[in-house]
Amino acid sequence: MSSKTVEFLQRFIYPAVLIFLFTGWLCFIFNEIREWHDGMVPEFEFANASEFDKLPHKSAIFTINSTETYSEWFVGNTALSEEKMKNAPLSKLNIRLAGIVSHGDCISSLAILEQEQKQQSYGCEVIDAKQGIKIEMIFPDMIIISHGGYYESLRIDLPAA
Repeated sequence: MSSKTVEFLQRFIYPAVLIFLFTGWLCFIFNEIREWHDGMVPEFEFANASEFDKLPHKSAIFTINSTETYSEWFVGNTALSEEKMKNAPLSKLNIRLAGIVSHGDCISSLAILEQEQKQQSYGCEVIDAKQGIKIEMIFPDMIIISHGGYYESLRIDLPAA
């Protein structure tokens, strides 16, 4: 080979081949890391948002009908009327609604709640700031609370006839 050919190979071809091989090696390593990561983190694919809403969320501690979605009872949902709120899912909290003094509006009404055999009366206020429980509405036979970012209901236990 002539000296010009050797010089051309050394200056252009060899570095290009090395760059090409190094790039291929990096792509291989990246692909291995991606496959390893994909094996650790499950993929979720949803056709639409309503499928996501039907998943059990950590903050949702209640059971609802399969036709309803968790987002329907989300506190930020402003489209809920009083009649709709009366159908809120029952709370699973260890709190019993012992009685209600209802005066038509939440401000002048009281709910008597029992927890650990101690009764206390509350208006529309925060019951437990640590758990994020607040009375939102008081009806003659039930109350609506917000807990964990979702509406739940507590009903008076009526004695069996």
